[in-house]
Amino acid sequence: RRVPASERIHSVHSTGTHVMGSLPQAHDDAPPASPPSRVSRRAAAARMGGRSSAKAASGADAPPQVKPDRPASYAPPTRKSARPDQGSGHPAPSGAASASRSSKSAGTHARSIPPSSAGHGSSAPSGRGQGAPRGAGPSKSTKASQPDRSKRKVGRTVAVVAGIVLVLGLGGTLAALTWYNSYGPGATVDAPTVEGLTRDEAVAAVEDIGLRAQVGQDWSDTVDPDVVISADPAAGTELEAGDVVALVVSQGMRHEPIPDGLPGLSPDDASQALTNAGFDGNIQIEPTYDEEVAEGLVISVDPPAGQVVPHNAQIKLVVSKGREPIKVPNLVGKTQKQAERAVEKAKLSFTVGGEEFSDEVPRGEVISQFPQPGRELFGGDEVSVTVSKGRQPIEVPDVTDMPTAEALQVLERAGFQVKIEALVPDEVTLNRVAKSSPPGGGTAYLGDTIIISVV
Repeated sequence: RRVPASERIHSVHSTGTHVMGSLPQAHDDAPPASPPSRVSRRAAAARMGGRSSAKAASGADAPPQVKPDRPASYAPPTRKSARPDQGSGHPAPSGAASASRSSKSAGTHARSIPPSSAGHGSSAPSGRGQGAPRGAGPSKSTKASQPDRSKRKVGRTVAVVAGIVLVLGLGGTLAALTWYNSYGPGATVDAPTVEGLTRDEAVAAVEDIGLRAQVGQDWSDTVDPDVVISADPAAGTELEAGDVVALVVSQGMRHEPIPDGLPGLSPDDASQALTNAGFDGNIQIEPTYDEEVAEGLVISVDPPAGQVVPHNAQIKLVVSKGREPIKVPNLVGKTQKQAERAVEKAKLSFTVGGEEFSDEVPRGEVISQFPQPGRELFGGDEVSVTVSKGRQPIEVPDVTDMPTAEALQVLERAGFQVKIEALVPDEVTLNRVAKSSPPGGGTAYLGDTIIISVV
């Protein structure tokens, strides 16, 4: 059937607008511009293009197209990928295919020109000038500007895509760095403060922030048992996830037993033995006299051997000064009993060295002592005393029947006092000693009074 002009024009627009823009407009009455040999091929191609366009526009089945004769050297055209400047979305023609499609478009356009336009007898200018059909392609200037706009559009697109890629890359890098430094292998945390916490609390504080706890123990005089003394690294140190924090947990104050074998050592040797046993407190030396341990040796230890005490406890070493010197007390003039008690109190030994008569010291009192008062002895040494027997008694001379004067002389020479007692009056006296008291041959103490009776 005859295809309306409007459909043919639509077909031309949809199939070859870009080709027509570069070819002169063809009219039904215009003479062919090509040599006769090329005109037949172009006309055949135009007819085939027209029928194809008409079939596409009407939707009816068209008879099979008859391909024109082709020379033996003819090579079928190849399609190139669509260029960015082809806004219609069709692949750009190249080589013989471009020429063939141009011929088809030209023929189709020639048939679609209404008679009124062709009757003017003059050819319309190329492009969409006055007298050009509505479906004609763009002018050369329009086509020339399309690549520039396409290039600019492509450049803008590339810039936008590059910007997006850059932003996404930077964002991804920043996110990766944030993850690496916050949660990944590069994450860092500050070592926590754990001093003063219990063992379990400190371990939990370390492990809760991604670190590992290593627990050791040590003695402490100030920190209670099972409480953290220190940590390494110190609190606030920047660490990476998985780093180890060494915790030192208190065992409390160290206690040690007092060692054996200290008595009998010198103070220096005993002090060294205590140091070797772990004691570092004050060692007090207390010297004292001892009657058995030689001077300069340890007598005893306080606390005693075997007792467990803190390592810094004060330990007392009792060191012998040797035997204690004792001053001998003054015993002269004391009774024997009094002297004995005084000697025993001084831790000395009391003994009576003898008794003597003494006209000055009453009987039973100490006349003398040895050693003399004030001398130094050692405990248990002996103190000897001499006890007075009082005045020494002497025999009374027998003066009986002696004249009174002679008897008086004998008794006084013997050391006695004499008292004369007359038995008869003086007129009849014989002046003879009748008797004495005490009687002659008896004893009396020197200085006693002897009474003689005279007749």
